[in-house]
Amino acid sequence: MIVRHLFPFLLRCCIFSNICDIADAFFSVRYNGSSSSSQTKMFHRRPQPPVSPKIRAKRKQTRRAKTMSFSASAEDEAESENGPRANLLDLLSTCVDAAERGCAAIRRVQEERERRDRAGAPSALAVDYKIDGDPRSAVTAADVSSQAAIVDALTREWPRLTIVGEEDVVAREERSTLEGGEGCLRKDLCYKDDDAAASGVAGKEAALDRIAVFVDPLDGTREFVEGRLENVQILIGITVDGVAVGGAVGLPFPPRRAEEKDRCPASSSVVVYGLVGAGRLGVRGDEGSTAENAAPVRSEGTLLLAAGDTNDRVLADAYRAVSDASPGGCVRVLMGGTGTKILAVAEGRADVAVMNFKSSRWDTCAAEGLLRTVGGRLTDLLGEPLVHRPDIVPPATSYLNDLGAVASAAHAAQVHAGACEAMRRNPAALEKLVGVWGLTEEEAREADAEGVSRVMGQRRKIQTQGLPCVSTPLA
Repeated sequence: MIVRHLFPFLLRCCIFSNICDIADAFFSVRYNGSSSSSQTKMFHRRPQPPVSPKIRAKRKQTRRAKTMSFSASAEDEAESENGPRANLLDLLSTCVDAAERGCAAIRRVQEERERRDRAGAPSALAVDYKIDGDPRSAVTAADVSSQAAIVDALTREWPRLTIVGEEDVVAREERSTLEGGEGCLRKDLCYKDDDAAASGVAGKEAALDRIAVFVDPLDGTREFVEGRLENVQILIGITVDGVAVGGAVGLPFPPRRAEEKDRCPASSSVVVYGLVGAGRLGVRGDEGSTAENAAPVRSEGTLLLAAGDTNDRVLADAYRAVSDASPGGCVRVLMGGTGTKILAVAEGRADVAVMNFKSSRWDTCAAEGLLRTVGGRLTDLLGEPLVHRPDIVPPATSYLNDLGAVASAAHAAQVHAGACEAMRRNPAALEKLVGVWGLTEEEAREADAEGVSRVMGQRRKIQTQGLPCVSTPLA
């Protein structure tokens, strides 16, 4: 009985004693001059076992290894931010090599076509059209084989290089069956025997993320289908920050002298190349300079205008503007293919060239690189430089050069400027700025100079947004 009453009493005493101990500990911490949180940590800290010198040394070594690992990661990250760089002369050489491979692919398709023709068999050249009824939109097996050869080789050599090709979708399907992984592309093909040109481009390089390569595997597909083989080209252009700085133009069937026209076709292809700073073009191939083989007869005092066959009213006005801007007038020389026209200017076989409104960046990039190498100039018909960027910036919806293009040699710079100035006052040309680019119909109809200047400034800002060094692409 006594035990039964005594046990609850003792239990209450123990509980009260524990509460008092806790309260004493709490108030001793609260009225100590230190932080309560830190004191609490110290209060509950368990005693640590002693650490031997061997274990202490091992922990120190581990901390040092972690520090070194962090430093290496930071260094790798900095290198990643700067990105790998490419020597532009090396890149150009690989483009020349790739162009030769593309030319070989086109020649194989043509040889098979001719063999079947001689045998009286149906033609094996299948032709598709991107746009129904438009012969300029033709795509053949030669286009696809050429792009597969070029893009696959460049991708293997420069895995992180941005490449924009006209037949990208189809070419990717062809890569698995690509003939001949022919090994590495060569980097010693350009300006080997020209010390002055080589010194002008020596050491020029840029970060790979600022470089893009535009590939037209067969410029002049319509001419290829129709058998006008001398107008067929391969175009591989190099840009830095959207500015064309070099390129390689492959000629699978190079032009020949008049006395050679009736003989067998050219025995090999020719590649013409250039890089800004070299001061002159280079040529690879057995046929010699294409400028010598296809130079037209000039009339003294007149300019040669490379033009296409078209019924477009605006292009007709552009031809007239070039003639009016030239003191001695001009003579039109009919040429097919955007690359053919611009290359003719770069090589001195024409003074000015006017391109239609259906050319794209892969049509103009390589040829502009060659043209700039020799001091020439390429703009749209309103006088604005073309921006060859690898992406499409709205409101643009494609890589199309929607305002056409005009090219000129260095000695025809004033004619170029005068023709573009005239086109800025041409209501029909200004209609191309209505709607998409924000020019009003009234401003176009009245050729409002202030409105045109405003819209062209906005258009330039849109096209160059995000490009860090447009004015100094090789800095």
